[in-house]
Amino acid sequence: MKTIFIICFHPLISRNILSAPFFKILAGVAGLRIVLVVSEKKIDFFEKFYQKDNVIIEGIPRKLNEADYLFKDLAAAAIRTRTRKLIRNMRLGHERWNALRVFFWAPLIRPLIPKLYAWCMPCKRYATLFEKYKPTEVFATDIFNPMDVIFMYEAKQRGIATVGMVRSWDNLTAKGGFRVVPDTLVVQNEIIKKEAQDIHDIPETKIRVVGIPHYDKYRNGAPMPRTDFCATLGIPPERKFILYAPVGNRFFTKNTFDREMILILRAILPDNFYLLVRTPPGDPVDMEGIPLDPHIIIDEPGTRFPWAGERLIDTEMSPQDDDWLAATLSHCELLVSGFTTLIVDAARFGKPIIVVGFDAKTPLPYNESVLRQLGFNHFQPILKSGGARVARNEKELKLVIDEYLANPEHDAEARQRMVTEQCFRYDGKSSERLLRVILENIKIC
Repeated sequence: MKTIFIICFHPLISRNILSAPFFKILAGVAGLRIVLVVSEKKIDFFEKFYQKDNVIIEGIPRKLNEADYLFKDLAAAAIRTRTRKLIRNMRLGHERWNALRVFFWAPLIRPLIPKLYAWCMPCKRYATLFEKYKPTEVFATDIFNPMDVIFMYEAKQRGIATVGMVRSWDNLTAKGGFRVVPDTLVVQNEIIKKEAQDIHDIPETKIRVVGIPHYDKYRNGAPMPRTDFCATLGIPPERKFILYAPVGNRFFTKNTFDREMILILRAILPDNFYLLVRTPPGDPVDMEGIPLDPHIIIDEPGTRFPWAGERLIDTEMSPQDDDWLAATLSHCELLVSGFTTLIVDAARFGKPIIVVGFDAKTPLPYNESVLRQLGFNHFQPILKSGGARVARNEKELKLVIDEYLANPEHDAEARQRMVTEQCFRYDGKSSERLLRVILENIKIC
C-alpha cells in the first residue's frame, strides 16, 4: 500500500481537483491510500463529500509563524511583473504592501530563496502526520499557499517525491517567486509553462502540461435540464437570463462598483429578461441599496463558513456546486464580468463574454479602477484572443449586449481560440494526464 498526501487548503481545490474526474479515477487505483490534508475547521465538509474506503480526511491546524509571512513577502517582492506592480499599488490587504520597499533587493537573490527558506524554516511542524502515514508522495495543489509550501518542504527533507500544481492562471505573475520548487511542476497550458521558464527559471524537464481537469466533465454539457434549473431559481423556463459575475469587495476600499453595475444591467436588459448575479465564492459583495426586484436573482454559491470577514469569505465548492455552475453557464445567454476565470468557463460553454472596462457610475482612482485590471499579465492573452469584448462605457455595454443577444455566434471562433490557449487540449483527458504524472512519481502506472 502506497500513500499520497493531497494538500487542500485553498477554497477552490475542492472544485479544481476533488470534484474533477481526476479524483474519482485516483481513488479507484488499487494499492493506493489517499490522505486529504485539510483545515481542522472543515473536516465535516470533506468527510461528507470526499471520504471513501481508501480516502482519509486529516484535519490539522495552520502552524504558521512570522517567518512564513516574511518569506511570503520576500518571494512576492522577488519578481517584477506588471501584475505585481498593480497589486502593490492596490494595497489589497492580503500582503504587507510595503514589502517591496523592505525587500527591494529581492530580485537579485530570487534563485536563492528556496535555499534560504530551507536554511531558516523548521522542518518538522507536521512530523506526526508524516510518521503516521509514511507517504510516498505529496501533491501540493496550490504551490504558493503557505500550507502547501510547508508540506513540500517537509517532504523534501524526508526524501519524499513532490508534485506541485500552479492553481490558477495568474499565479506565476502575481504571487512572486517560489519558496519551495517541487520535483514536478504541473501547469494548465503552454502560456503558464512559458512563464515558469522565463520568469521563474524552472527547467522544462520539471514541467508537465495537463490542461484543466475539472473541465473534463463539462464535455457532457449541462448536468441539470433547463426546466429544473429555472424551477430552482423560481423563473419560467421560457424566460432568458444573463449572468453577472461581480468583482467583489476586496478589490476596492469601498465597493460601490458592483451595486452600480447591477442596476445598470437591470436598466439595460429587456423587460422579459432576468439578471442572475453570481457572487465570487471567496469575496463578499456589498449589495446595499439594490431594491427588491423579481428580475434580479442573487446566487451565493458554495458552503460558506461562519468565520467570513468583510473582505474575504472562506468557502468550499462541493461537486453539486460545480454542477450548478455548469448548469448556470450552459443556460445563460451571456456573461458580463470583471476579471475572473468565469471568462474562460463561459467560453468553454460557447457563451458570449463582455468584460466591464469602466467604473460604473462612480469614477475611481486608477489604483482602484477596474481599468487597472486590463493591465494584468495573465489577462493579455484573453484580450489578444478577441474572445472577450471590453465595454468602455455604459452605451457601449448596451450595444454589445444587444449585439450578442441578436447573434450569440458572433466572436465564436475567437472564443474557441481562447479556450484552446487556456485549456491546452480540450479533449476530456486532462484528468488522465494529471493522473499519469501522479502515478509515475510513485511508480504505479
